Amino acid sequence: MLSQAKRSVFWSGIQQVSVFGLQFVISLIIASLISPSDYGVVALTVTFFAIAQIVLSLGVEGALIQKKECSSADYDTAFTVCAITGIIFYAIFYLAAGGLAAYFDIPQLEMVVKVSATVLIFKAFSTVPYAKLQRDLKFRLLARISASVTLLSGIVAIVLAYMGFAYWALVVQTMLSAFALALLYFLGSGWRPGFGFSVESFRNLMKFGIPMMMSLLIRSVYDNLYSLVTGKRFGQARLGIFNRGTAFAGIIPTNLSDFTMRALFPIFSRYQDNLPLLRSQACRTMHLTAFVAVPLNLFIALNCRDLIQAILGAEWLEMVPVIRIMSLAYLSYLVCNVQINLLKVVNRTDRLFWCEVVKMAIGLGILIFTVRLGFMAMIYGLLAYNVLSMVIGGVFTYFSAGLNMMDYLKSLLPVAVVAVAAVLAGYWAASFAGNIYARLCLSGIMSGALFLAVSYIFKDEAIGFFLGFLKRK
Repeated sequence: MLSQAKRSVFWSGIQQVSVFGLQFVISLIIASLISPSDYGVVALTVTFFAIAQIVLSLGVEGALIQKKECSSADYDTAFTVCAITGIIFYAIFYLAAGGLAAYFDIPQLEMVVKVSATVLIFKAFSTVPYAKLQRDLKFRLLARISASVTLLSGIVAIVLAYMGFAYWALVVQTMLSAFALALLYFLGSGWRPGFGFSVESFRNLMKFGIPMMMSLLIRSVYDNLYSLVTGKRFGQARLGIFNRGTAFAGIIPTNLSDFTMRALFPIFSRYQDNLPLLRSQACRTMHLTAFVAVPLNLFIALNCRDLIQAILGAEWLEMVPVIRIMSLAYLSYLVCNVQINLLKVVNRTDRLFWCEVVKMAIGLGILIFTVRLGFMAMIYGLLAYNVLSMVIGGVFTYFSAGLNMMDYLKSLLPVAVVAVAAVLAGYWAASFAGNIYARLCLSGIMSGALFLAVSYIFKDEAIGFFLGFLKRK
């Protein structure tokens, strides 16, 4: 199991790092070529489609991966369901585009939604071959496909942005990426749809998929509700600031945790009856991801003003407080994502659903209270929600898998203490430098060196793990 996990995590990591590393660099280049207002237009379509993609898949991706054995009828049934729902959602958004543009008072949104909605069809068609590639642990192939498509679509978007196409550069990037991924997933998986439908397969898939889909839907609606509220109440320019600020703050913890759990989920699912092993590996996963994400996010939180000035310019400085707060808030994702996947592995998607219901109820209360106090109050409310989400998820995973709060603290507290001390010391030492680039370099080098040195002295298991991992690669 461990050797399989290491190979899967390695290539899943290559996929995630290459994709989101490229996306991050590309987004910085595009952000320097277009305005926050332009980003705000596309951010709304991303919000709409993020919610729609969860519903149209009906949770079949996770259901196919979680099943111990999958038949051809399972794959064909899943594809037929996804294809039909994808086409239906495309039609819904095409017809609703005018109304959405009028509601948000953004006339250009109508055409953007009509054109961008084709992404939903591409996503629907790619769900099953993507799930099959994950189930077969073909993460090396996924890494190559994702990196190639990201680079190609990114170059096209940069060229279009440079030529003055503004938000259309982002629209073309998204559409080209979705189409290319769907095509390459089919070619890479070697699977071809039979367009069949089995009632028995449908029932089995939906038994797992529907509760998981509802859980993901609740979480996605709440997460994207902030973008909708920001766009409606504070305008598209502020939405662009919110969208980019939260994206930059969350890029490390979300992607690190996602690629780790995407690689481990199909493997853990094979050992779903061994709860002691799952608990120990869940704690180890949290510790190892925190070892990387916590110091990096703390560095971003403290140095984001210099980073923005050096990369994007003064036009984006309003992101500074957003990035600082959300860099801390997103660290909770390292825990919440493990909790969610653990509930999925032990086939308790029913409890996962109610876990998300409780989170959303509390989150909506926080949003309703804070949005009336202003934009930054809403951001602080997001921080509070993320902390509470960890606690609520901990209750549900305790009753489903026996993972308690002491397990979380033992995994995370040592890393957090060392990271805070090291990054603060590096930031303070670098503050005496007058040049912005010198400050960033000095802060990064000193923070990293102190963190690694102290971790080595106290014999943190992550040091040995990563050294051994690299030697074997």
